Amino acid sequence: MNEFRVERINHRRDHLADLFNQYNFYRNESSLQKPVLKRMGEPLSDCEPILFIALGNYAESIPVGFIQLYPICSSANTGMTTIINDLYVLPDYRKNGIALKLIEAAVKFAINNKSVLIQLETLQDNLIAQKLFESVGFKCQASDSELNVYYIRFEFD
Repeated sequence: MNEFRVERINHRRDHLADLFNQYNFYRNESSLQKPVLKRMGEPLSDCEPILFIALGNYAESIPVGFIQLYPICSSANTGMTTIINDLYVLPDYRKNGIALKLIEAAVKFAINNKSVLIQLETLQDNLIAQKLFESVGFKCQASDSELNVYYIRFEFD
C-alpha cells in the first residue's frame, strides 16, 4: 500500500512540470473548460499562488497531485478569502484519499491565514468532487451557469 504526504511548495516548481502537463492535457480535453493559466504555477494576477503537492512513495517522492490556492483580500467578505483554483490527482492514484488530504491542507492554510472564506467552483455534473467537498464541510451555492460555487465561512474572534 502506498502512503502519501502533502507538502507546500514555495520555490523551484520545475520538477512538477510532468504533473502540470498532464493536468493541462486533461483540461484541454474537456469541451467546457478552457485553460485559465498560461502555465501552472503562474499567477492569475499579481499574487503568487500557494501550491500544495501530494507525494507518493516516500523514498522517491513522486508528485501525484496538487492543489493551487490564491489568498486575496476581499472587501465583500471584509477580510482574507482563499480561492481554490485547481485540484488534480493523477488518474492512477485516485481513490486513495489524496484529494481529501489536499483539500484538508487548503482548509488548514485558510484557517492559519485568517481567511474568513475558502471558496471554489466545480462543474455541476462533477458529483465525485462535490461529495468530497461536502464531506469536508463545504456548502454549495448553486449558480445559473454550468458551475457550482462551494465555500466554507470561518469565524474568528
